[in-house]
Amino acid sequence: MAQLQAVVEQARREAEEQAAYPTALLDGGQPLDPVELREVPRPPLALRRVTLDWHFRSSRGGDATVGFDSTVRSDLSEYCSFCTVFVQADCTIDDVVLSDRRAISETEYVMDLGPGDTAQMSCNIFRNTPVDTHPSRCELVFSLAEQSAAETGVLLGRWCWTGEGRVREGRCPDR
Repeated sequence: MAQLQAVVEQARREAEEQAAYPTALLDGGQPLDPVELREVPRPPLALRRVTLDWHFRSSRGGDATVGFDSTVRSDLSEYCSFCTVFVQADCTIDDVVLSDRRAISETEYVMDLGPGDTAQMSCNIFRNTPVDTHPSRCELVFSLAEQSAAETGVLLGRWCWTGEGRVREGRCPDR
């Protein structure tokens, strides 16, 4: 009986936590502040084949994996000393907007790439999100910044993911 009560209490706590998630970071953090990114005529990294794949678990929600291929087009040292790519995602499900921002690569620094090198990078975003349905659209903003500073950096590109599962470069159209 005590074990059953402990399971019920844990489920109640998780339900309360999930109810507070929709407008906050899904790892329990605070809502994101606006990010100031500067645009450059020719970004130092070229992003290709951006992907956003949703993975759902029955009754427990799921998460999404963002990935891309990149080519280094110029010397990164003028932009940052320890460069990392960040992705900001804002996804719409009915009238709820989910927001999250992560370092796209948590184990390797972009600085390890030499000029002209290509790399595939990915990260989990929206970890353990309490939804079990696909959003209707997601705005993805990629930036290059210092490893410790996601607030400022160089804009690498904006991408739009639609409910049909396609990712295309540019902003999502207004509804």
